[in-house]
Amino acid sequence: MSMNRILSFMPFGAQYYRAPTPLPEEWDADLRRMRDAGFNTIKVWAQWRWNNPAEGRFDFSDLTLLLDTAQAHGLRVVVNLIMDCAPAWLFAAYPDCRMVTAGGRTLGPVTTPYRQIGGVPGHCLHHKAAVKHSVRFVEEAAKALGTHPSLAFWDLWNEPELTVGLLREPKIGDLVCACPSSRAAFLDWLECRYSSLERLNRVWSRNYQTWDEVELPVQPQTYRDSVLPPAVTARVAVEAGVTTGWQKWVGDRGAVVGVDRFGASAPYKEIYQHFGLTPERVAQANLTATLAPEYQGAGLEHSLATVLGSGDRLDAAIVASEWEGVDVVPAGGEDLADAQQTLVIQKAGRELRLRRALASVAARYDLVVLDCPPSLDQLTINALSAADALVIVTDPGQYAALLRIGSGPAR
Repeated sequence: MSMNRILSFMPFGAQYYRAPTPLPEEWDADLRRMRDAGFNTIKVWAQWRWNNPAEGRFDFSDLTLLLDTAQAHGLRVVVNLIMDCAPAWLFAAYPDCRMVTAGGRTLGPVTTPYRQIGGVPGHCLHHKAAVKHSVRFVEEAAKALGTHPSLAFWDLWNEPELTVGLLREPKIGDLVCACPSSRAAFLDWLECRYSSLERLNRVWSRNYQTWDEVELPVQPQTYRDSVLPPAVTARVAVEAGVTTGWQKWVGDRGAVVGVDRFGASAPYKEIYQHFGLTPERVAQANLTATLAPEYQGAGLEHSLATVLGSGDRLDAAIVASEWEGVDVVPAGGEDLADAQQTLVIQKAGRELRLRRALASVAARYDLVVLDCPPSLDQLTINALSAADALVIVTDPGQYAALLRIGSGPAR
C-alpha cells in the first residue's frame, strides 16, 4: 500500500479472529454486519503455533480465506503476528529453548486465557535455532499474505511483554532470561563492551579471574551494578519535570537536569530553552559531574549565575576541580536561567558583565574556556564579548578534547 493511501485511511473496526474462533461458517455474516455498522477494518492473528503446526509445514489457508471474505465485504485487514505462542514441535526439538527466570524457574509452554492455543511465553530470544525458526515463520507469513489486496498493514508486536503476562510483578527474580543461551550472549556483550576482564573488574568492583566466573545479574545489587556500574560516578539524568527521586540513582557525584519550578507556559521548545533542557546543558552537566561533582544544580551561594545575575565576584565562584591544574566556575543550574532574564531586563553594559568579571582573575590562568549554547541570547553574547577566540564544536564527541586540558601542570 502506498504511503498516500495509508495516510488517507483511518482504520475503524475490531479485533476479530484468534484461531480457532470464530468458526469459518460465521465469518461471512459477521463481516457483513460489521460493514453495515460502519466498520472498515478487522484485525486477525497470525499465530506461530497455529499456522506452523509441524516443522517445515506452514498453513495459512484460514487467514487467506478470511482476507478473501473481508475483501468481498469491502473491509481491510490488519494482520497481527503472534510469536509468543511457539509451536509444540519447537519445544520438543529444542528443550533448552525455554526461558529461565533469574530465580531459576523454567517457563512454559503453557496455555493462558489470551493464548488459548498454548505455547506461552515462547522461546528464549537468545536461542539461535529457535530464533531462526521464528524468522522463517515471519517470512512464510509475508509470502502467503503480503500481497493480498485486503491487507492494510502488519502489526508486528503490540503490547510487548517477554513473559506474556505470566510474571508481571517487578521482581528481580522474575526477570528473563537466565538460560545458558542468554548467559552466553551476555558474556559476549560484556567482552564487547569492556574489552578486557580487567576493565570489567574495575568498573563492576569485582575480582573475576576468567570470563566463565562472571555471574549473571540475578541479584538486586548485581543487576544494579550491571546497569549503573559503581566505578561510573559521573552520571547525568534528564527529566522534563521535577528532579525528585533521581539523585538516588545518579549518586552524590552525579547531576540531574530537570525543572524544579512551576507556572511557566509557552511552546515546548521555548520552555526547554528557558529551563535549560537542551543538549548543551546535558553536555555541561556531564562535564561538571566529572570535574566538580559537589558543585551542581541551583541554589549555590556562588556560581556563574550569581556573577551574571547579581554582580557577584568571580573569584568567589571559582572552585578547584578533581583534576590537577583545572579550576571550574559552576553554572548554577536553573539559576542561570534567572540570570539570563536579569540580563534581558538590564540595559547599559549587560553584554560586558562576564568580560569585566574575568578581567580580575584571567592573569591566574594560561587558558580560560567558556562553554555556552549555540543560541544568541544574553549568556552567549556575554561569552562572545569576553572571548579572544571562538571554537565551534560540530561533533559532540569532540567534547572529549576538553579532557586533555588538565593533562599539564599549569593552571
